[in-house]
Amino acid sequence: MTVILAIGGTDSSGGAGISRDVTAAAQLGVMVRPVVTCVTAQTDQAVEAVHAVPADLIERQIQAALGDAKVRAVKIGMVGAGEVASVIAGVLEACDLPVIFDPVIRASSGGMLSDKMGLSPIVTRAELVTPNLDEAAWLSGEKTEDLNRQARLIRGHGTCAVLVKGGHGTGESSCDVLFQGDRQLSFCGPRLSQSRRGTGCTLATYIACFRALGLSLPAACGRAREMVQDYIATGHEKSRL
Repeated sequence: MTVILAIGGTDSSGGAGISRDVTAAAQLGVMVRPVVTCVTAQTDQAVEAVHAVPADLIERQIQAALGDAKVRAVKIGMVGAGEVASVIAGVLEACDLPVIFDPVIRASSGGMLSDKMGLSPIVTRAELVTPNLDEAAWLSGEKTEDLNRQARLIRGHGTCAVLVKGGHGTGESSCDVLFQGDRQLSFCGPRLSQSRRGTGCTLATYIACFRALGLSLPAACGRAREMVQDYIATGHEKSRL
């Protein structure tokens, strides 16, 4: 079985975090090895409490999960404090694996979940960073409609590629835009009226799974977006293997 490593927080509502990662990966027949960075008490409406796992225990979890070399890709979500980001980046530096980073800064319900200044070690290590419009502005330091500029500022940290997600925008169409090297590729579709929690987690996990299964980064992004659109529209996930 294809295996990915998923690093992130728990969500007691089951709508996001590690539990979403496991569910999404299962749709593609991929096994998740989970590493927990934070334990949260969440409902669909609010983040009620967050407890950070000590950095040394996170490091040991990652080392154990990577121990037999079966992991083929890494998805990172909620990180928490800067010390944790440095530990994660340090352990992964020795691994030649695609790393997909969904920069979870704020929960859908509004609670702050990560320390902005501490995320740069992971941004530097990642193959792909997948911010929504608010997260792209937060990471780049600029709130602008020039997504190319935002992506360049984020990539200044060293990341190979940025997928800016347009789901929080306006207009009849919703586009996710991949910036990779000198290439810019848009994935567009009708803006859906429905909304679901955990779509950011789900998209990044799908991309990590498709990379683990051997797809190129643009192909992985395209297929993952199609699956997320299905999930938003119907509440059910359909495998696109």
